[in-house]
Amino acid sequence: TRRRRHPRLHEKSRGLGDVYKRQVLPHARSKAPHVRAAAAAALARCEPSRDAVEALGRMLSDDAPAVRREAAAGLTFVGPRAAPAAEAIARAVGDEDAEVRRHALRALGGLPGGTAEAESVRARLADPAPRVRVAAATLERRLEPADAEAEKVLLAGLEGKEAALRAEAAAGLAEAPTLTDAAREALEGALDDDSPRVQVAAARGLVGAGADPAAQLDIMEPCLESRDRETRRLALQLAERHGPRAGAVAELVSAAALRGATPVRVAALRALAAMGPDVPGTVAVLFAVRDRGPLPVRDAARASLEGLGADEERLVAALLPSLGSTWKEIVNGAVLG
Repeated sequence: TRRRRHPRLHEKSRGLGDVYKRQVLPHARSKAPHVRAAAAAALARCEPSRDAVEALGRMLSDDAPAVRREAAAGLTFVGPRAAPAAEAIARAVGDEDAEVRRHALRALGGLPGGTAEAESVRARLADPAPRVRVAAATLERRLEPADAEAEKVLLAGLEGKEAALRAEAAAGLAEAPTLTDAAREALEGALDDDSPRVQVAAARGLVGAGADPAAQLDIMEPCLESRDRETRRLALQLAERHGPRAGAVAELVSAAALRGATPVRVAALRALAAMGPDVPGTVAVLFAVRDRGPLPVRDAARASLEGLGADEERLVAALLPSLGSTWKEIVNGAVLG
C-alpha cells in the first residue's frame, strides 16, 4: 500500500502551499528511490520556495537516475526562481543520463540572463543524444542568436524521426530575434508535418517575433489552412495583430469564425474586428453570428461590433452589395445551416 501512495504525491501537490510542502520535503530523503523521485515531482509542483528549490538541486546528485530526472524536469518548471540551484543545474548538464542533461539545459534556459556557461552549453551541441543536442542548440540561440552551428543542429533535428524531437527543433529555431532564410523555409515545411505538435511549434515560430511583418503575412494563409486547431488559432491571433493588413486572408478568417471549435471562432471574430469595416464582409459575418452559436462566440461578435462603434443598418447597407458570391455562400451557409 505504501509503495502505491508515494508515486501519487505529485498528483496531490498542484495548488497546495507550505503545509503540503512540509509534508513532502521529508520524503526527499527517503531510502527508497521511487519515493525520492515522487517527492521531486511533487516539490516541482508546489510553490517553488527556496527550500524546495535547494532540495531539488541536491537531488540532482542522487545516485538513482530516476530521481535526478525528476529533479531536473521539475526545475524546468520553476523558471528564474531556480537560481539557488544554478550550480547544481550547471553540473547536471554533464550528467551521464541523457534525460537529465536535456532537462538541465532547459532549466538553465529559464535562469536569469548570464547564468548559463557558454562553454558547457556549446559542448552539448555534439552530444550523442539528438534531443540533448537540440536543447543545447535552443539555449545557444538565446545566448548567441547568430550561431550557425546551433542552427545547423536544429535544422537536422527538424528532420528527425521522433515528433518530440522535431517539435523541440522547430521551437528552437524561433529563439533567435530574426529568422534566417533557411530557418524560415524549414519552419514553413514543418507546417505540413504529420504531427500536430510539430505544426504548432512551427506556427509559433513563424508568427512570433522572429519573423518580419511581410513574412508573417505570407505564412498566415498556410497556417489558417492547417489541419491543427491550435495552429489555426495562432494564425488568427497574428491576423488580429496585423489588422487591416491581413485583409488578404479575410475569407479564411470568416470561414473560421462561422464554423468549428469555439476558441478558434472567438479568435477569428476578434481578427475580423481588428481588420475593420473597410475589409469586405467582415461586419456581415459579425452580424451573422451575434445571435447564434455558443455564448462565447455570441459575446465575442457583439463585443467586436461595439468596438467598431458604427450604426448597424448603415454598415450592412454599405457592405452587403459589395460581397462576392463566395462571401454570400459563407455567410448564408452559417445562418441557414
